[in-house]
Amino acid sequence: LATIEGNAIRGNGRFGVMLDAADETGTTIANNAIEDNDQFGIIVQNQGSAPDLSANTFTGNGAGDSTVLGPGDQPFGAQKSDFVMD
Repeated sequence: LATIEGNAIRGNGRFGVMLDAADETGTTIANNAIEDNDQFGIIVQNQGSAPDLSANTFTGNGAGDSTVLGPGDQPFGAQKSDFVMD
């Protein structure tokens, strides 16, 4: 169960948010400004369906607003640098 709501998620080295095998029925991502991340604003992987992402504002994410990887797609790996904060 996860709720990400009312945040400014910006300027991350690769992705703004990565959902990896998150609870499909209890995950809410809404009313966030997801901006200027180097690759995607949101990655959804290793789960059957994606939560509704339409209630967020996306701008300036390098590779696109979001991507959903299917069961046959190679998932993105998390890197230590993804978690380093300045």
